[in-house]
Amino acid sequence: MLTLKLKDEKENSMVFNYYPEDGKMFGILNLDKKTGDIQIISVPENDSHHRYLQHAVSKIDEYFSSGKYENTVTVAWY
Repeated sequence: MLTLKLKDEKENSMVFNYYPEDGKMFGILNLDKKTGDIQIISVPENDSHHRYLQHAVSKIDEYFSSGKYENTVTVAWY
């Protein structure tokens, strides 16, 4: 499980923080609103295998495709 939070939005980009297991450590991702490209700014220490990163990127891709964004969302899988 992870929590994905929109932290900043500008005309051409959106910055998201993702929190593995709803913890204190977080990674930062930047979405280019024109192209849909996602830039990895940082990955937290507790995501060494990038499992949470993959789910965060997938959710942001879903946001971009639909054009609908949430300020905070919990992403769970099994």
